[in-house]
Amino acid sequence: MAENAAAILRGLAGREVAPVRAPDLWAQPGIWYPLSPRLRAKAVAGAAPLGDEGPRLALGAPPETEIERQPLQARPRYVVAGKNVLLAGQRALIDPGDPDIAESGAAEPVLVNDVLLLPAPFFDQSRPLSAFPREFRMTHGVSRAGERLGISADAHLAPPIETPVVALGSTESRNYGSWLFRILPKLLLLDEIPEAAGRALLMPMEAEWMREIVAAAAPGRDVIAQDVTAITPLADCLAPSLAAPGNVFPSALRRALTGFAARLAGPASSARGAGRRLYISRRSWSKTAPRRILMNEDEIVTRLGTLGFEEIRPETLPLGARIAAFQEAEVVIGPSGSGLFNCVFCRPGTTILELEPHGGFRPMHQSLYRSLGLAHGFLRGEIVSPGPAPAHPNWRIEAEAVLRIAEACAAR
Repeated sequence: MAENAAAILRGLAGREVAPVRAPDLWAQPGIWYPLSPRLRAKAVAGAAPLGDEGPRLALGAPPETEIERQPLQARPRYVVAGKNVLLAGQRALIDPGDPDIAESGAAEPVLVNDVLLLPAPFFDQSRPLSAFPREFRMTHGVSRAGERLGISADAHLAPPIETPVVALGSTESRNYGSWLFRILPKLLLLDEIPEAAGRALLMPMEAEWMREIVAAAAPGRDVIAQDVTAITPLADCLAPSLAAPGNVFPSALRRALTGFAARLAGPASSARGAGRRLYISRRSWSKTAPRRILMNEDEIVTRLGTLGFEEIRPETLPLGARIAAFQEAEVVIGPSGSGLFNCVFCRPGTTILELEPHGGFRPMHQSLYRSLGLAHGFLRGEIVSPGPAPAHPNWRIEAEAVLRIAEACAAR
C-alpha cells in the first residue's frame, strides 16, 4: 500500500464511504467476523452489570436537579483488525476498496471506529447518520453531508506505516481528561487482546504528559507518534474499541487502574492512606485558556481552606505525585474539567463534589464516577457570561452553599 497510497486517496476523493454495520458480530464472541475485504472484528467482552457502584451523594438538591439513577452496566468491547487500510484522523479505519472501483465495480469503501460496532442499546446501528452530529468530527479527511460520509479531496496524507501496530487514538485525543477515560483504559486492557502482544503502539504523542502516561503504563513498549491531522496508510493494524463506552468503567478496567495508580503513587502513599481534602483548582487555566472561568474561585479557595482543603493544580505535578494526591484523598471538590478527572485515581469510597455551570455533562460524569465506586454529587452554579462555546460559559457559584456541603462531605 505504501507505493500507491496517494493514488488510492486520489481515487477516494469526493466518493461516499459507508459506516460498517455488523449486527452478527456479537453472536460468536472471540471469533473473527469479516467486516469487509480488508477489515474484520472480534467481540472481546460482553455487557455486564457492575453491582458495586458508588453511592449517591445526597446534597438536599431539589428533585428536578437530580439525574434519575439506573443500575450501571458495563458496555461490550471489541477489536478491529485491518490490513492495508487507512487511519483517518484520530480513530477511524477505512477500507478503501478497489482503487479502480469505477471500472471494476468492486467493494465500496467502508469506515469503522471505536464505537460504531457496539450493539443496541449501547449504540443503535439502525439510526441514520444525521442522528450522530458529532460522531465523525475529528476524523481527518472525512466529512458528513446529510446521510452521507465522504472523503475530502484535500485530505493530508501522512507517511505509510509498515510496522504492525495497535492504534489507540480516540476522539479528543489532545485533551488530558479524554486520555484518562478513553485512551489510558485502552492501554491498560491491551492484555485482553493476545494478538496485540509485541506490536508497536500508534497513538498521539505531542505533549510531555502523553509521553509520561505511556511510559508509565507501557514501559519499554515501542511507540509510534500518530498524526491525528492526517490520513495514515497502515499495513497491519489492530484497533481496540473504547474500553469504557458511556464512561462506565468495567470491573476489569477498575482492577487494572487500581494497580496502575498504586504502582505510580508508591508504597509511601499507600502507607499514608486516605485523609487529604483536596480542592482541584482551575485558576491557572482561567489565565492561560479563558473558558469556563469560575468567577469567584478565589473566594471558594479561601473559604474551603478554613475546612482544611488544600488547593492543588494537577497540571503542575509530575504524574506520580498527581496520582498520589488523589490516592490519598478522602474528599475532592472542584469544577468540572480535566483536572477533576484525575479522580479516576481515587480509592473507592472517596467523596467527590463536582461544581458545574450547567447540567450538560452530568450523565457522562455521573456514570464515570459511579462506576469507579466513588460517592459523587453535583452542585450547580449560575452562568455569568457566554464563553467561546455554549458548553464553556463563565460562571459563579454560591460560596456558602459550597462550604455547607463541603462540611457535610468532610463529616461522612
